[in-house]
Amino acid sequence: MIEPDVVVVASGPGPAVAVPDGGTVVAADGGLERAAALGLEVDVVVGDLDSVSSVALARAEAAGTRIVRHPVAKDATDLELALDEALALGARRVLVIA
Repeated sequence: MIEPDVVVVASGPGPAVAVPDGGTVVAADGGLERAAALGLEVDVVVGDLDSVSSVALARAEAAGTRIVRHPVAKDATDLELALDEALALGARRVLVIA
């Protein structure tokens, strides 16, 4: 299996998945909570942050996670913004968990 440079986690319920070790983890808004449920340590949270709980967000901030806030009125979805962040990080391979 080819290891991804970046793992992007979208919000919402989903099955448990095996995620390769290594790589940067970017959560798309509420994907922060899904990442935690999967046992992933998130490096960056991206979005308007309307889908993530204040508790999860505070926990991430306290852990030093980088938070990239966008306005609610935007032309891109949180997942699109997270993929843009992955590209900005120089990713050549991205695994999206959605």
